[in-house]
Amino acid sequence: FQAEDGIRDYKVTGVQTCALPILKGMTNFGYVGTAMQGHAFAKFTGWTQLTRVTFRGSSIDDEGLRLICERFPQLESLVLAHAKFTDAAAPSLAKLAKLKGLELGTHNATPASLQHIASLPIEYLQLGEGFDTPASLPYLKPLKTLKRLTITNCKTFGDRKSTRLNSSHLVISYAVFCLKK
Repeated sequence: FQAEDGIRDYKVTGVQTCALPILKGMTNFGYVGTAMQGHAFAKFTGWTQLTRVTFRGSSIDDEGLRLICERFPQLESLVLAHAKFTDAAAPSLAKLAKLKGLELGTHNATPASLQHIASLPIEYLQLGEGFDTPASLPYLKPLKTLKRLTITNCKTFGDRKSTRLNSSHLVISYAVFCLKK
């Protein structure tokens, strides 16, 4: 195990994460497919080099998202696919001033949550469940640095093939950026 490799464990819970703060020098951290909500991050200090985290399939809730954004403000990449947070926690995302890559998905939040990333330097954005609708598009217009957009399910877009986001994103083609299942 190398600290820079991160951690991947499909059976670890939030209670078991309490032992992890002793690891220093982490730059990448992956906690995938777990019941972890993120509450244990209240005890995490010293992870000042952490720039990339993935919680795909974990149960990150409102408190967990708040703690991630508070404890790791230097993040450049954050994956929260299949999470459990709501609109109430979304303002915490605005604290991630260096965030360039973001993957979001939760059935518990609405596209309005995206307004809180408007001032971030997002270059890559993946929108999953809860955000994979045309209602999300107006919230993307302020993202001047966006270079790549992936929408994981385009069923609600119908026959619409493209839309104008802003002057720097002339046309986003859903046929190219949508993952077909």
